Amino acid sequence: KKFNLSGGTLPGRQEIDVYVETMEAVGEALERVGRQSLANNLAVAAVSPENAQRLKAAGYTKISMDLEVWDKNLFAGICPGKAKTVGWQRWVESLEAAAEIFGRGNVRSLFVSGLEPKSSFLEGADYLASKGVFACPIPWCPNPGSKLEGHRTPTPGWHLGLAEELVKIWQRHGYTLEQICEFPAARIFL
Repeated sequence: KKFNLSGGTLPGRQEIDVYVETMEAVGEALERVGRQSLANNLAVAAVSPENAQRLKAAGYTKISMDLEVWDKNLFAGICPGKAKTVGWQRWVESLEAAAEIFGRGNVRSLFVSGLEPKSSFLEGADYLASKGVFACPIPWCPNPGSKLEGHRTPTPGWHLGLAEELVKIWQRHGYTLEQICEFPAARIFL
């Protein structure tokens, strides 16, 4: 009943063609056996409205474009590749446009919680929720060998408090449990 796809970014931005061809092949295979996928989630880099339209036409019903951090200054330092190739403002505009194309509650952006102040993330989550986008925090766990190795993530209580405030934002903006559950990463809240 569900199809989740994430493949990263391919050179030359050709991943949109690959994702469209993949979903077309999935749709044809399902059609041959008399089935239809109900929720087709795709994790992709920020896409233009035109490419979002192409993805929706191919059969994707939900899309994720992960901003990682809300604070613009931290974004440049934590996500230098995204900052250089897309930029914070264009990434946010892509999320907003995707929400208009895919519909309210059908767009998600993952954030690495613990890299920025709680208030910064919650400000972004509230803003995005008002635009039809779910902001989903994934607790930061520094990896060995990474540039941030040795830094500590906030306490479990900090992350729990963040999740509690986020649920209030989702409720205030009228999102349902069914909408939240459609995105696999959001299930950490259940």
